[in-house]
Amino acid sequence: MSLSLYDVAVPTYRQILGAQKGVLAKAEAYFKEKGVDPATIMAARLADDMQPFPFQVMQTINHSAGALSLALGGDFARASGLDSFAAMQAALDSALAYVNGVDAKALNDAADIEVTRTMFGQERKFTPRNFILFSAFPNFYFHATTAYDLLRQAGVPVGKRDFTTPPAPAAA
Repeated sequence: MSLSLYDVAVPTYRQILGAQKGVLAKAEAYFKEKGVDPATIMAARLADDMQPFPFQVMQTINHSAGALSLALGGDFARASGLDSFAAMQAALDSALAYVNGVDAKALNDAADIEVTRTMFGQERKFTPRNFILFSAFPNFYFHATTAYDLLRQAGVPVGKRDFTTPPAPAAA
């Protein structure tokens, strides 16, 4: 049995984006409980030459829903304006809705067709499979991990399971 691009990409994106929503919810509650201004985390960086926390969340979205959209020839709007926990949650909801709506057949049919896209002002040729596996995935995990690390560094009580496991849906 072989794994299709859909089988690898969509569940992976769904898992980590969902987990990131849970981590952000824990962070918001932690900052509120401790009386810490959320602006503190919004400006946080692991190193001076790295982008701040909202950029890390934005890039998890851009390298998941944005990557799938690029692979399918669509135009998923890049996440922006992530200056609050509410804005980040809304952007993650939008990304998850997009990921959940990806048609398996369409993604698998497009996986190995060479496409040309303009990225950062340069024309690039790639197959969606190679783009997602060798560019989007590493970037996606890098930025998701960096966002998580910034929250850990700020004292938010999250662990590995929070990073890897989306929270269970609320009971009705």
